[in-house]
Amino acid sequence: MSWQLESSNGSVKQLAYRLQVAKDREFKTMVFDSQKVETDQSLYIPINSFSYSTETRYFYRVKVWDNHEEESFWSEVAFWETGLQGQDNWSGNWIAAKKERAQVMSFNKNFTIKKVVKKARLYITSLGLYEASINGERIGDCYFTPGWTSYDKRVLYQTYDITHLLKGEHNTISVLVGNGWYKGSLTMHHVRNYYGRRRVIIAQVHITYEDGTKEKIVTDETWEVTPSPILYSEIYEGEVYDARLEESGQGLEDVEVIEHSKQIIVAQENEAIHKMKIIKPISISKLPNHEWLIDMGQNMVGWVQFTVRHVYIGQKIELHHAEILNKDGSFYTGNLRKAKQKIVYIAKGEEEETFEPHFTYQGFRYVKISGLTQSPQIADFEGIVLHTDMEKATEFETSNPLINQLHHNVEWSQRGNFFDVPTDCPQRDDRLGWTGDALMFIGTATQIMNVQLFFKKWLQDLSLDQNVNGAVPLVIPDAFGKRADFDLHTSGGWGDAAIICPWVHYLHYGDVSILKEQYDSMKKYIDYIRSQGENEYLWDTGYHLGDWLALDTKPDVYEGGTDKHFIATAYYAYSTSLLRRIA
Repeated sequence: MSWQLESSNGSVKQLAYRLQVAKDREFKTMVFDSQKVETDQSLYIPINSFSYSTETRYFYRVKVWDNHEEESFWSEVAFWETGLQGQDNWSGNWIAAKKERAQVMSFNKNFTIKKVVKKARLYITSLGLYEASINGERIGDCYFTPGWTSYDKRVLYQTYDITHLLKGEHNTISVLVGNGWYKGSLTMHHVRNYYGRRRVIIAQVHITYEDGTKEKIVTDETWEVTPSPILYSEIYEGEVYDARLEESGQGLEDVEVIEHSKQIIVAQENEAIHKMKIIKPISISKLPNHEWLIDMGQNMVGWVQFTVRHVYIGQKIELHHAEILNKDGSFYTGNLRKAKQKIVYIAKGEEEETFEPHFTYQGFRYVKISGLTQSPQIADFEGIVLHTDMEKATEFETSNPLINQLHHNVEWSQRGNFFDVPTDCPQRDDRLGWTGDALMFIGTATQIMNVQLFFKKWLQDLSLDQNVNGAVPLVIPDAFGKRADFDLHTSGGWGDAAIICPWVHYLHYGDVSILKEQYDSMKKYIDYIRSQGENEYLWDTGYHLGDWLALDTKPDVYEGGTDKHFIATAYYAYSTSLLRRIA
């Protein structure tokens, strides 16, 4: 628990506090009262003296005494709400379609309500990316849920207040599930089914009625599944959507209950991916071959929401995305490698149709459109910026336009690459959580945005994916480790993220718990390095990425001109010195 003092007196200092927690807003049902505690601490105050109940809302307030012998009023009452704690509270089952398809599937359940609803919650997660709705209305404003974690070891669940979505007696919950990072094409090697071969979900709707009774609707064999209009969806490649199938009723099929661990289900603590900004294009121009080029005026990460008019049934509109153009103004996609970044929309033949993707995202400034029979209008296109919802920490402006533009570029690089994990790039067939990139940028990241929970989540996955021998994978979540033909398990300057990232996190946010939580991981990593050669004070064995892509690198070599073992040993010395201070 943390709070911040507000006072017109600049010399005010807290000398004591009192914190109260209750189950009602009037604090008649008190569950915790610290009484007066004499301390100047107001950050990360633990509340350990009572047991939390599941699915319970707790209200809290605080007052302080300052160095002017003044006692404050009680703060405004705030609350938190607990979710499902432990696998025993998951009475639903993991369910999957009996036949796995490339097409995105929709899991559906009809249910009736015959009483007045007081509150309703949806608890849900999936293996694959999901998008849930009730009665056709999207639930929540989070995207790419449940996020990317080490799915074998933990998967995050989300909680939604759905009280306002339950309308009338008859209701339907539907959940679209795409491949995402779980089983879609992953890494520059385009490995598929890396974590698993079947998309599955587990969900529970908990309803509390005004008369005090409760009801649960959980995933089980009574749910049904149907193919959706999303014919194809991949992180790198894009999405194919056939609007003709929206009302076709492709046929409901029975689901299959899957035996899968519930122990790996944990509550999400970090911020989700949201729609953060809308960018209007600055120009649209005609190209040869009946194509059109849209310039967003800004390199961005997300997708394009667009409207097409006067289209015929089956008309195919394609959108290709790129960051730059060739000198002659033509579309350049060489830096994408094999990532297609293509959206295909097949029209249903209405006067006006609007679309945005679901389970893919693009890094781009330019969009090339083909398949239109009428000239598009610039107002029909919007760039939807997507990234983890991090609060901006600073504002920066100088009298020098070049410095301002440099800072602008750094900030937008962070926006585009902090996509649930800290990635190296948002456009090509990579987009992985490279530990070396995170290590180098975390100090800058903390100055630009609040990344406290973002990195806490990522470091938890680092600990989980760390090898038994202590080696830290090159990317987190580890998207290489399962491959028999990939034997580079760590590198100096990359694996050191296990120590440097928690340390920088602690220095900036002052929360010592991150060091406590990551300490075993840090120690295992240093012990691993010590075991690598005959001289325990040097790291002079094995392959390392070195000064990757340095300007002094030789042709056809990527590791730079500086000796790789020298760099590895330098990081070893630095990480060891940090671990000594942390201990």
